[in-house]
Amino acid sequence: MAAVRGLGVGPVHALVETVGDARVLLAFLPAMIRGGHVVIAGFYRPSGDVNLPTSLQAFRNFELSFDLVSGATRERLEATMAWVADGRLDTLGCLTHRFPVERAAEAWRIIASKSEPVLGVVLDWPASRGGG
Repeated sequence: MAAVRGLGVGPVHALVETVGDARVLLAFLPAMIRGGHVVIAGFYRPSGDVNLPTSLQAFRNFELSFDLVSGATRERLEATMAWVADGRLDTLGCLTHRFPVERAAEAWRIIASKSEPVLGVVLDWPASRGGG
């Protein structure tokens, strides 16, 4: 939460959860804008750590929408990696936009509004730029 505030950005319009920890979603919930969007790209253990009815009620109150995009299997991942290694899948060619993380809201507006052709968006984090 402090990391979001430290970026100096306003309310979070889109949250992409990649670590597989429902506590992260709940921690960011107060920063989300009503009607925001959550993408679940993390993998959750099948042990039942996520209490879906309780979690859904919290998110429902914020009128958030969800995409569940983590349906990978070992076979799919291995096939994808083989395609990349063989040059049959050009992942860099799929990138259409690159933004510093401070402009994440602008990136999401382009994705959501489809105001220009967009396929792949990269957010550059300060650590990846050698700034910390």
